[in-house]
Amino acid sequence: MTIKESMLAVYRKENKGKIPFAAYEFLFPRGKVERQLRHGGCGVISWCPVSSLLSPAPVLATGDFWVYESEVKDVEMSIKAIQEDNQRVFVRTYKTPLGSVFDKIREDPSYHSPWVKKFLINDPGDYEIVKFIVENTVYHENYDAFVQAQETMGDDGVILGLVDRSPWQQLLIELAGTERLSMDLYDNRSLVEDLLSSIEKKLDEAYRMAANSPAEVIWAPENITGDITSPKIFQKYVLPFWNKQAKTLHRNNKIFAVHLDGKLRCLSDLIRKSNIDVVESFTLPEGGGDVPIEKASIAWVNKSLVANLPASLCFKEEEVIREYVRKLLSDVSPRKDFMLEISENLPHPHWQKCLPVVGDVMQAQ
Repeated sequence: MTIKESMLAVYRKENKGKIPFAAYEFLFPRGKVERQLRHGGCGVISWCPVSSLLSPAPVLATGDFWVYESEVKDVEMSIKAIQEDNQRVFVRTYKTPLGSVFDKIREDPSYHSPWVKKFLINDPGDYEIVKFIVENTVYHENYDAFVQAQETMGDDGVILGLVDRSPWQQLLIELAGTERLSMDLYDNRSLVEDLLSSIEKKLDEAYRMAANSPAEVIWAPENITGDITSPKIFQKYVLPFWNKQAKTLHRNNKIFAVHLDGKLRCLSDLIRKSNIDVVESFTLPEGGGDVPIEKASIAWVNKSLVANLPASLCFKEEEVIREYVRKLLSDVSPRKDFMLEISENLPHPHWQKCLPVVGDVMQAQ
């Protein structure tokens, strides 16, 4: 079985062999350690959008944040780079017939992913402008680029088909932010829900494209944590969206994997009731999560579980690292639909000593 086949067997809940070990491509610096791990069977995880992403969409960890953003009719978009607080900041402006909005985005020096310094939505009047942008978005298929990425990867890993976050998580993380969204949900709920509805209708189009794409695993970077997205909010705004899109994807035999890297204890039952297939980038307690692996295995027995290697291991002695990974493998041994991955940044230079130890234990299964 190739590395790719072993990883796909986990996503499909068909694994009967060793538990795979893999790493996000952009968190896997090329060099001696990376070569050693890959020779030992560590796979590579990357992603490629299967269509252009919903505008506005600063979600890609590539350095070119807007390369896959959709065309927007009757909207003029411009990007300007400035220096602010000793950081390079991108100012993105949208001019629409209803008015203009702009945001400020900086690139995280570790992940190279975009962080919003100023959100597009700053007051209630901005909702209609952003709604206009969303409703005038025109998607384009990105199937050829996906196939090319898949061919380049070969059997060394898996290319995931990237789609947008759910509407609620987009508002929370990309468009309005926690404080603004919380206030407007209380004071201007109709504005919030109207925009959520518009985003959902557009994402329905994107998920249909994903369902017809060559990607086998469709991946949504939700970044949900229960201390921000509460069970009440999750049940009303997130769970129905997931289940609708899962139905669309499952009709075409696609696997729906969702990046859930936060505190999930209060959402555990609701996640179990969801129709997603893979809980991906699950954060173990040693990495700041609040659900032990034993409880996660029981709670989500109907889903594949892909856990992130805790960064705290990088500061431990070699034997402590070995014992931790051995115990983790033992704890999940009754279920083979498990994979250990590197999906969060690890402290430099300590990862160079830690990862070969982890790789050695994984290879010795």
